[in-house]
Amino acid sequence: MFFTFIVNNRAKHNTKNINNYLTLCKLHSRITFMNKLPLEGIRVIDFSWIIAGPTCTRMLGMMGAEIIKIESHRRPDPTRVGGGGNFHFLNQSKTSLSLNLRTEEGVDIAKKLISISDVLVENYASGVIERIGLGYEDIKANNPNLIMVSSSGLGHSGPDKDHVAYGTLLQCFTGWSYQTGIPEKPPMIGGVWADPLTGMMQTFLVASCLSGRYRTGLGQYVDFSMAEANTTLLQESLMNFFMNKKIIERNGNYESNIGIHDLFPCKGFDSWIALVIENDEDWNTFCELSQIPELNKYNSNEKRLENRVKLTHDISVWTKQYNKFDLMEKLQANGIMCGASMDSLEVIENKHHLDRNFVSDYIHKDYKDIKLPNVPWTLNNAPETKITPAPELGSSNNYILHNLLGIEQKNIDKMVEEQIIY
Repeated sequence: MFFTFIVNNRAKHNTKNINNYLTLCKLHSRITFMNKLPLEGIRVIDFSWIIAGPTCTRMLGMMGAEIIKIESHRRPDPTRVGGGGNFHFLNQSKTSLSLNLRTEEGVDIAKKLISISDVLVENYASGVIERIGLGYEDIKANNPNLIMVSSSGLGHSGPDKDHVAYGTLLQCFTGWSYQTGIPEKPPMIGGVWADPLTGMMQTFLVASCLSGRYRTGLGQYVDFSMAEANTTLLQESLMNFFMNKKIIERNGNYESNIGIHDLFPCKGFDSWIALVIENDEDWNTFCELSQIPELNKYNSNEKRLENRVKLTHDISVWTKQYNKFDLMEKLQANGIMCGASMDSLEVIENKHHLDRNFVSDYIHKDYKDIKLPNVPWTLNNAPETKITPAPELGSSNNYILHNLLGIEQKNIDKMVEEQIIY
């Protein structure tokens, strides 16, 4: 209102001055933004647990948002129990409020906190947040600008919305496991990737909703289905069925239309290199480098596809002579797509990651000499990523209850006694 008054008043007297004034305001805004992370000033209430939701809120926190993770000793994040590595990794850059949501007073405190926040993230089973009394219809009146992301295995509508889901099981439910593995052997669940994938999608969804709110002034309720998120990545399988009525079957490490696409053994125990040769130019280069007898007669992708088994054997005999990292450097230097298959320690100690500051020291009172991955991007007009250790349960109670909500210390102490703060 004050800025509008100044603009309107000055515009009556001097258009040139007001244009200069606006230019200075824009310049000041740009300079101020350059000294901040993109989401500084955004407050996120985090009811999520396990992997998917915490992946999202971790990234939001590392981009500068204030993350308030809500748990209680009655219902802690399961990954916290036993000091699991997942908890310490996925809950960096957050504060913690130990709030008992089974009490009416605890729910009231949550509502007050939500009313002064920008984003709420939760991944309870379908219907749980509503039974607690914190569904979107319960809270939107006090904060119509709120962005609420509710994630569940199968979404919050449809006949199967109440099915119990887990990330690895959704990899089966969505068709990924069916086409993962070796032909004529059972499907493979694979690693735990559906949950972090969901979390990353949610991160950029929140950023998009914040951008939309900036333009429209409107909040947003997001019904997020993990199953649908994973299914959208089956582009080739879905299109192959819709266009050709064919189902993609398990094919090991092979790619359907690339002759050389596999892992090959290297010198040492359980040491491998991934190799992809998709065109004749790279194949000719590889033949010259390897000097494997009669290799150059397979001079088309069609011939390489027809002779995969023999070529896999011959190339494996050659790769076994080399250290995987030395071979990777040799092939990469000649433009051949390849990569050493690394274990966790090799990833953390990788000089490329270290040079890009992707791996950073993790400071925690109970742990020493631990390194964890940073975010996979750098920003040229912002300070370094905000990283703080995963919080102790309830470590930010006084800050949140007193500083943010204005509750007096004697009342906080009483709520602790009554296990409202628990």
